[in-house]
Amino acid sequence: MSWFSAATKNGLDPEERKEIEKHAQVGELCLDAIDQRLGNDGFLTLAREICAYHHEKWDGTGYPYGLRDEEIAISARRVSLADVYDALRSKRPYKDPMSHEAACRMIADGAGKHFDPAVVESFIEVHREFEAISKKYLNSRAENPLLTTQLPTIEPVALQLPSSRCI
Repeated sequence: MSWFSAATKNGLDPEERKEIEKHAQVGELCLDAIDQRLGNDGFLTLAREICAYHHEKWDGTGYPYGLRDEEIAISARRVSLADVYDALRSKRPYKDPMSHEAACRMIADGAGKHFDPAVVESFIEVHREFEAISKKYLNSRAENPLLTTQLPTIEPVALQLPSSRCI
């Protein structure tokens, strides 16, 4: 079991959670640096938005910036919901997968708190498509030994936010 699996199974202490939560800003800084080097590529700008804001919550309780409502890029609001759905439906070292129905209820309950109500409404309209995609990939993980192979254990390292140069 990796250090991360053990930590999440046993719960993260506040300092570990703080380190994990840096990933959105680290990714944002790296994608911004790459975008600047390549000359403002629209695709990388979108990727940076998603990376930076996908853990923000509609009610302002998310991280890393505490944005709320429409301050959060629509791309990140959409990806946030998809990311949560995938996390709920996937097996993790610390939890079993949730049923599609239970995941849908949890997402619907998060409208106006965790999620943009309009994005939740759109999700409800197409939830069966999410279920089909989820089943397809959950089945492919079970059938493909490369996707179920335990990754080598690595030692934890303290994550420092990079300087303005990521590459």
